[in-house]
Amino acid sequence: MKKKFRDDYLQRSYDQMAETFGLSKKQATEAVKALENMGTTNVFSRQSK
Repeated sequence: MKKKFRDDYLQRSYDQMAETFGLSKKQATEAVKALENMGTTNVFSRQSK
């Protein structure tokens, strides 16, 4: 089975999610935090080089 995302993780910024779903960046951030609190997703931060 071919992986769809590198390391099997969806890699999107809050800005990208906001644009995709027609939200503000704050709304996208709050939505992701709500999903994480519900246990439906995990958020991993990556450090800038």
